[in-house]
Amino acid sequence: MVQHIEDNVAIRVINAHKSYNDGVPIINGLNMTVPIGKIYGLVGPSGCGKTTLLSSILGTQMLDSGIIEIQTKSALDIGYMPQDVCLDQYLTVHETLMFYGSLYRMSKLDIINNISELRNILELYFQNTYIKNLSGGQCRRVSLAVSLIHKPKIVILDEPTVGLDPILCDRIWNYFSNLVQDNKTTIIVTTHYIQEVHQADRVGFMRNGKIIQEAEPHSIMSRYNTDSLETAFLESVNETTAVQASRQLHSFTRTKSKDLFKRAKKIMSFHRVFTLFKKNCLIFSRDITYFFLVIILPIMLAIISNYSVGSSIEHINIAFLNEETNNSICKQFNFHGCIFDKDSKRLMSCEVLNYLRMLKYDLVELNSKKQVNSIVNDSSVHAFLYFPSNYTRLIQKDITNLTHFFSNQFKISHTSNQNYVSFHQINSHIDFALDHIKKNLISNCTINKKMTTTIETNIIYGVNIKARNQSIVGLLLVGTLFYFTSFCTASFMLSEKLNGGLIRTSITGVTIIEVMISFFIIQLISSVVYVALNLLLIFYLFDNSIESTESLINLCFILFLTVTFSFIFGLIVAGVSQSSLEVMFLTFSYSSGQEFFGGLMWPIEAQPKIMQFISKNTPVTLLGQISNDIVLKNWTLYNSHVASDFVKVFCLLLLHILFIYCLKYIKKDLWILRK
Repeated sequence: MVQHIEDNVAIRVINAHKSYNDGVPIINGLNMTVPIGKIYGLVGPSGCGKTTLLSSILGTQMLDSGIIEIQTKSALDIGYMPQDVCLDQYLTVHETLMFYGSLYRMSKLDIINNISELRNILELYFQNTYIKNLSGGQCRRVSLAVSLIHKPKIVILDEPTVGLDPILCDRIWNYFSNLVQDNKTTIIVTTHYIQEVHQADRVGFMRNGKIIQEAEPHSIMSRYNTDSLETAFLESVNETTAVQASRQLHSFTRTKSKDLFKRAKKIMSFHRVFTLFKKNCLIFSRDITYFFLVIILPIMLAIISNYSVGSSIEHINIAFLNEETNNSICKQFNFHGCIFDKDSKRLMSCEVLNYLRMLKYDLVELNSKKQVNSIVNDSSVHAFLYFPSNYTRLIQKDITNLTHFFSNQFKISHTSNQNYVSFHQINSHIDFALDHIKKNLISNCTINKKMTTTIETNIIYGVNIKARNQSIVGLLLVGTLFYFTSFCTASFMLSEKLNGGLIRTSITGVTIIEVMISFFIIQLISSVVYVALNLLLIFYLFDNSIESTESLINLCFILFLTVTFSFIFGLIVAGVSQSSLEVMFLTFSYSSGQEFFGGLMWPIEAQPKIMQFISKNTPVTLLGQISNDIVLKNWTLYNSHVASDFVKVFCLLLLHILFIYCLKYIKKDLWILRK
């Protein structure tokens, strides 16, 4: 609970308690008083609860019980330097200070003036250097400058001088003293180096989650008759009886009272969203990995998938033994006329072989039956065809007797069954070859057409589809877009969570919703580029068919819906993940699993009934099916089938949003990573 107090106290903590999931108390009945316009040195060993106490004061964590009173009107009056650097690696020092100054709603002129002042005090003579190229000490100086850029009334610094040289530390402490004297600034400095806080106006010794001693440095040293704060600290630790006597046994249960941090975050600020958006633009424009993932890799996948997925299989070796004629004769002559003509030289075996050559099969001629046995063990040959010496005469005889010719005169053996797809393609192309011969015979000879005419097909949708990759273009588009958007979203949000950026910007009043909105805008822009390039490649370079301009507009709308859905899923992944490896596994398995079971590798209808129901109602499958219906069938969003799938997608989207809302109650501190 945070309340306002009397004028002479800046911060007061009363009987604070805090523990994490393991039940071990981190803060245990702590009481603390920080006067206005003073330097308060909070001293204690690592792990005693100093950082947790500061987080509770700042509002990024909530106490289990107790009272925190803060004398300030707005969260913008507080400056905070965390123990970790918590700065964006792809920003320069100057850009970092300008970014935080803008979040604090400072004018550009004031920011520049304050940067100039801090540059001299903290020796920040590397304004145009990226944060990632700075040393540890330089990063901490920049982090300290961020907390002081807006000249706050209360400054909270978590071990600010770690890794700095003694001369610079002394200069910083002198600057703190000047801030206190000139501006009545209240400064809280935590450290585990006791000798550092000699210059503090008030010192608090912290041990096992509580303040065991709190007074002016000289008063503490006088009490223990020593001139060393370190000795005084050790003496106070040993006074366990005094510590027990000072413990307050009453507790205060936290309630939903008015909180100055919550009030500051209640209304979404377009200024903060725009500031975050500009910062994100700078970061992603310099992040080669992000550029590769969002632009280059999807283009590569689009090219590879169009060349390698679903296209007709070519240059398969098929061995044949033709006892009817020599293979060179089939290559050199183009036969015409009717096979019943007396002067006809038309050979049916050549008709079949020439048709297979036209389909880009590699034909391997055998010279004798002795070679057939060796072909069986040749893994490079997929099938063997045999044409007897009287093949054409046998066909003539079947036609004369009005039988179903070609049924027994043609011999095919498959020497390899390792590839199911190539096996069936060869069979279907042989059928095409025979059908081709039938049609030629009908056109060149007087034959009973009822005997020879094959089943006629009337294609209603997808007349221009020539290969399987053209029939799954919608699913490929949706699947790749879903994966890369969800992966980039989860990676960005996890990165902000890991480096502490979410906590640090939240001190300025930024909400998690504003962070999400700013990144969603970035994702939309990236997706527009991604979609434009992929549509250009798929429908123009690779000549996939699309029925109309209206279909293209509807497709773009579905892809926008895909971006929204995948963005929501990326937020879920970031919320539950603790590492980038978890992000990769969750996003890849979720999106690729839906693609594979959604008809990309094999028709859904081949699955068991229960599996079909699941596969047909996943987000990627539904969005991919809608895209295919739009592209291949020219259906609009008002079509009953499309509308039905659209309603399912909308319901799934609401379920994902509801899951995010419930997740913050299931998982405490959803956007804070405990180290």
